[in-house]
Amino acid sequence: MALNEPGPGIAAGAADLLDEVREGGRLTPARGLRLLQSADLLDLGSLADERRQQQHSERLVTYTCGGEIHYNNTCIIGCRFCARHRLPGHPQGGRLSETETLEQVGMIVAAGGRFVRLRTGIEPGLDLARHLNLLTAIGKRYDIHLQSFSPIEIRHLALEANLSCAETLRRLCDAGLGSLSVEGVEILSDRIRRRIAPDRDTVDQWLEVTGAAHDLGLGTTASLLFGHIESDEDIIEHLDQLRRLQDRTGGFRAFCPIVCHPQSRGLGGEAVTKVEYLRILAISRLYLDNFSNIQLYYLAPHDSISQPALRFGANDLEVTFGFDTSGGCPGYEVEAEAVRQISDAGFSPALRGPDYKVVEVF
Repeated sequence: MALNEPGPGIAAGAADLLDEVREGGRLTPARGLRLLQSADLLDLGSLADERRQQQHSERLVTYTCGGEIHYNNTCIIGCRFCARHRLPGHPQGGRLSETETLEQVGMIVAAGGRFVRLRTGIEPGLDLARHLNLLTAIGKRYDIHLQSFSPIEIRHLALEANLSCAETLRRLCDAGLGSLSVEGVEILSDRIRRRIAPDRDTVDQWLEVTGAAHDLGLGTTASLLFGHIESDEDIIEHLDQLRRLQDRTGGFRAFCPIVCHPQSRGLGGEAVTKVEYLRILAISRLYLDNFSNIQLYYLAPHDSISQPALRFGANDLEVTFGFDTSGGCPGYEVEAEAVRQISDAGFSPALRGPDYKVVEVF
C-alpha cells in the first residue's frame, strides 16, 4: 500500500471535489480515487466529521463489547494472512467441545461481554447439525447476542448439508444466530483474493451469501482488510461493491476498516501509518453514504489512534476481548479504557445494542 501525502498543489486539485461532496454529491469510483490520492488530509477528515454529525448526535459515540471464540482451528483454505488455523492432522489443530465452548461463553458473559463471535475453520464434513446444537445450547444458558459465522462458513455449511445458503441461514437464525460476523470479506477484488487467499470464496459468492442474509432480515457488518498488496483502485472497488449491495438491501449495520500486518504474514508491503489509516477511514465515511455506522475495532488499552479517528468519520467502537494465558477474560478493564478514550476525546460514551440503538449514555 502506498498512500503518499500530497503536496499543496495536488491537495488543492481536490478542493472542488470536496465542495461537491459537501453539497450532497455522490462519489463515483473515479472521484473517490481522486479524493483518496489527492485530498488534503485535514480537509478530508473535516468533511468526514461533518458527514458523521449529519447522521448522528454530535456528542455521542456508541460502543459495545464482547468476545471471540475460535472453537475450531482446523481449516483447508490456507489464507496467507491467517496465522491461527491449521491443516487437518496438524498437531496444533483441534476443536473445542461443546462444554468447553460454553465455558468460554460463560467467561465472556462474566467479563461484561454483550456479544459472542463464534469462528470455525473450513474442513471436510463441516456439520450443520452440530453448529445448530451449539447455538441452541448457548441460547438456553446465556442471554447474549450471537454475532457469528462469516459468509464462507455459511456457504460451506450449506454445501455439506446439501442446502441453499438461504435455508442454512434460516436454520441458524432459528437456533439463535443474531447477526453475521464481519470476517471473510478481506477485499472485494478477485484479482487480489486469488493472490492472498486463492481457495477462498469469490467476490460474487461473498456478495450472494451476504445478500441472502440481508433478504432474511439478518443484519451484517462489513470490513476492509488493507495494508497488504492492494492498490488504491482495489480499495475504491471494495467500497463501491459494498455501497451497491447496501443500495439494494440496506442490510449492513456498520463498516469497519481493519489494518493488515503484512510482514508478519509474508504478504510483503509496508506497515500502514496512522495518517494512512485516517485517510482510509475518512474516505469510507464519505464513499459509503448509505452506511450509518463507521466502526473502530478496539482491541487493546491505550489504542492511540482511537481518539483522532473519532474526528475522521468514526462513530462507534467495538471492544473485542479474548482470553489471557491464565484462562481469564479481561473484559471490564478493556471496556473501561475504551470508555475513557471516548470521554477524553470530548464525546459522551453510549452503550449500544446489537441493532446499534443506544441503551445507556454515560
